[in-house]
Amino acid sequence: MPTSFAIDKDTCGRAQARAAADGISLSSAVRLLLAAYAEGRIAIGAMPAADAVRVERVEEIPLDKAGTKLAERVFAAVRKHG
Repeated sequence: MPTSFAIDKDTCGRAQARAAADGISLSSAVRLLLAAYAEGRIAIGAMPAADAVRVERVEEIPLDKAGTKLAERVFAAVRKHG
């Protein structure tokens, strides 16, 4: 089913150059991205796809000695478990 999209010249040109550098056509890049989006493998917006990153809780950590130690433990856990 033929479909058309309006893309500004600058974005289109940069996307075509990137696709060409990757050895694919812009059309192929768009098809691959749309398929990944439709299958839920990528998300559009500020948050990555749910299976890419799971946020269990968010809390503020004060910039004092105890907060620094907590942040170090959190960063170590993230490095260890991904």
